[in-house]
Amino acid sequence: MTDPTSDPQPQPYAQPTPPHAYGQPPAQPYGQQPPQYPAQPPYGQPPAVAHTQYGQPPQPYPGQPYAAAPHHPAPAASGRGLGLMALIVGLLPAIFGAFTPLLYSTYYATFAYAQASIISGISSFAALLVGSAAIILGAVATRRRGPGLLPGAIGIGLGIAVVVSTVMGFLVSFALTGGAYF
Repeated sequence: MTDPTSDPQPQPYAQPTPPHAYGQPPAQPYGQQPPQYPAQPPYGQPPAVAHTQYGQPPQPYPGQPYAAAPHHPAPAASGRGLGLMALIVGLLPAIFGAFTPLLYSTYYATFAYAQASIISGISSFAALLVGSAAIILGAVATRRRGPGLLPGAIGIGLGIAVVVSTVMGFLVSFALTGGAYF
């Protein structure tokens, strides 16, 4: 039996612990210095870069094997998102235009002609605004080269169709009523 108070005996298959395992740095061979690194700037401040002349890449730090990468601005965003948005915005008046006859029929069935006229004016003005937005978004999307060219052009076409038909509707209504509602 072994005495628990006696010194522990080394295990026959135990791994030796390296001298730096308990917080001590590894020993350097005789005559060699550890590598010296440049001082780091405080957190949140950009590192100091040695610039030579305008337009030339910065020089590396002493001991740094490569120069810092030159800064290039990000490429301009493509018009794909704006083109799709112009297309969707141009389709909105057509989608809502499919449901307005149902709304008008309910107002006409209940003899609520004044409410039908108000709803017609509000929906026409909203279609004019949405069509104008489709034209603007499509114009911006087609100015940017890339995959948004076709959806932007379709959005412009839909927006022009909505604006022209709405303006013509206002003119015909004005001519038929003699300007009573304007």
